[in-house]
Amino acid sequence: LMMVLVAVVQLSLTLIWILRPSEARPTEADAALVLVGGRGERLRAVSELASDGVVDHIVIAAAQLRESSTFQRLCASDRFAGVTLHCIDGAPRDTRSEARSLARYASSQGWDHVVVVTSTYHLTRAKLMVSRCFAGTVDGVAATPDSGPAVWFGQVLHEWAGLAESQVRRGC
Repeated sequence: LMMVLVAVVQLSLTLIWILRPSEARPTEADAALVLVGGRGERLRAVSELASDGVVDHIVIAAAQLRESSTFQRLCASDRFAGVTLHCIDGAPRDTRSEARSLARYASSQGWDHVVVVTSTYHLTRAKLMVSRCFAGTVDGVAATPDSGPAVWFGQVLHEWAGLAESQVRRGC
C-alpha cells in the first residue's frame, strides 16, 4: 500500500511540476529570457510573445552554441520577430549557469519583469533558478515540444534529478 501511495504522489508531482507546470501567460514584460535547447518549440513560443506585443526584448545566453545551431544563426542578427535581440555570453550550458547569466543581464538592463521561455518539462526548474537570481517578477511560458514518449521519459528523469539538485544547492 505504501508503494502505491508513493507512486501516486510521484506521478502527481510529475504531472504538476514537469508535464503541466503552472503558467499564467503574461500580458506584458520587459523581456523574454530564452533558455537554449529544445526542438524549435522555444523559438516558436518566444516569437509568439513578441508578435503579441508582450515583450520588446528577447535575451539568449549564447555561450557554447554550435555554429550550426538555430540559436547561433539567430544571434548573427540584432532583431527577431520584430523586437530587439540580445545574445549574451553566458556560462557553460547548464540550467543554473544559464539562469544566472540571463538574470544578471536582465538586472543590468534595469528590467523588473521577465518571462522565462523554455520547454514544458523544463519550466518549473528554470523559473526557480531565474527567480533565485533575479529580484523582479519572473513569469514563465512553457513551449511544448513535439517529442515521443521515450524523449519525454528521459526528460522527466532529468528534471527530477535537477529539481532534487536545486533543493540541495540553494541560491543563485
